Amino acid sequence: MPDIGYIKLYRSITINDIYSLPPLYWRIFERLIIEANHQDIEIPYKKNGITTKKTIKRGEKLTSIRQISKWVGWYERGIFKEPNPKLVKEVLDYLVKENMIFIYDKGNRMETHYKIVNYEVYQDKEDMKVTEQKRLAPSNNNDKNDKKNKYPSSEKFSSDTVEYKLSLLLRDGILKNYPKTKVPDDDSLHKWAVHIDRMIRLDNRTPEEIEKVIEFSLKDNFWQQNILSTEKLRKQFNTLAIKAASTGIKQDQSDKYADVIV
Repeated sequence: MPDIGYIKLYRSITINDIYSLPPLYWRIFERLIIEANHQDIEIPYKKNGITTKKTIKRGEKLTSIRQISKWVGWYERGIFKEPNPKLVKEVLDYLVKENMIFIYDKGNRMETHYKIVNYEVYQDKEDMKVTEQKRLAPSNNNDKNDKKNKYPSSEKFSSDTVEYKLSLLLRDGILKNYPKTKVPDDDSLHKWAVHIDRMIRLDNRTPEEIEKVIEFSLKDNFWQQNILSTEKLRKQFNTLAIKAASTGIKQDQSDKYADVIV
């Protein structure tokens, strides 16, 4: 029986470059996400005639190019067809180049051990757990206790922390672009700082990277209308970083936020 579960798919994928490429590109990437482990596992692993154990982490999978070809095969007039392994390899190379996946021991022709980049961002275990709890909860149940415990206390992210300052940077920039936008006040801004904290701790983003991406989102005509919270910033960070790099937008040193990080 196949593993019962789900992955999260964001509408923003439609503005990613992969969505405008031949359908096989998206089909392979989608299947790689589906097949990736949702938790760390140990598997028997034979190398040089010796069987040991190999740890495959959450968001990773040990497979082969030929297996991937079978995953994305299709039926045409009752005949099962598979893409050429060479074509599959070209797609994998593209995904590596675009920093969407990482392949360990890339020269290994017998197996393919891949990792979905930013798996923890888009398939956040905590968020998925909350979603599942809400799905199973009685319809008249309120989650006041969940909301109360969702964020750390304001003392953790006081006004002198980098998490708070980056949240302030985004909030003030949003208000500058759209003064009537509903955003947290100074006393509630620590809630936004939680997502900045996760970006730094879990996603391995540096404060400098986050600052530059915030600046880009506030200047770009499209993204300034869509990045209206730090939670959304985290979900879209990879796309934003790529777009910012491709447009060559540099941080304005004369901007009033230039020294936000101390």
